[in-house]
Amino acid sequence: MGLGRSFQVSSLAPEFSALRNVMLAVQSRQGTSFRFFKPVMRDATLVEPAMEALERAGLKDRARVAGRRAFAWRAPPA
Repeated sequence: MGLGRSFQVSSLAPEFSALRNVMLAVQSRQGTSFRFFKPVMRDATLVEPAMEALERAGLKDRARVAGRRAFAWRAPPA
């Protein structure tokens, strides 16, 4: 028996907003990715859970900010 390691690479799509990046994760968890005829931003089964996740993470107000800037965190002023 051998020993193996697996690494999960977590990358953001820099051209996507925070909302779209999280929607990709929601879509992956749902196990469906073939929605060719439905505009993705109108798909409540993706948008609503993604917005809920962003709200839980305190990022709801940055949902439409693109890429890494959306997830940049700064400490509050002292």
